[in-house]
Amino acid sequence: MLQAFPVWAKMAPTCPGLLLLVLLVCGLQHHVHSGQVLVIPGEYSHWQNMRVILEGLVERNHSVTVLVSTASPTVNFTRTERFHLKRFSVPMQKDDMNAFWDDFVNFWKYQRIGTGQQVLAKSMDMVASFKSYISVMCKGLLGNETLLEELRRSKYEVILTDPFTPCGDLVADALDV
Repeated sequence: MLQAFPVWAKMAPTCPGLLLLVLLVCGLQHHVHSGQVLVIPGEYSHWQNMRVILEGLVERNHSVTVLVSTASPTVNFTRTERFHLKRFSVPMQKDDMNAFWDDFVNFWKYQRIGTGQQVLAKSMDMVASFKSYISVMCKGLLGNETLLEELRRSKYEVILTDPFTPCGDLVADALDV
């Protein structure tokens, strides 16, 4: 009969602390403190992929807040979610954001042909557009002291950010996360 028990159960008489540890880990796994997670997502497929991770975090009882710009073409603010959506204002419209990303993807997929000078000129234009996008997003996040103070009070323990989304590391620094 004892052979049917796992190895740790056989060790219990000689190591009662191990049995207690195993019982605590198994019995209390759903009662463990779950953390505050702040998310700065990407757009389009990056958002769809990150959303799966967020659903998993919510399933594990984490409190998840997603920071999204008012120009986001991807995140549907009218949809009911299991996590919190917090919007921040940017001086762009959804159409502007769509046009920016369409130009960016179109360039990298189709327009890298031509003379070296043409490709370099278009590349410089894209870099300037991306720099402008980064500036708008960072100012929207870091220039809003009311938003930053609200985020500080929430005491986030971790920030999950898309590497392609600007300013996540700066927000983490501003919030001391």
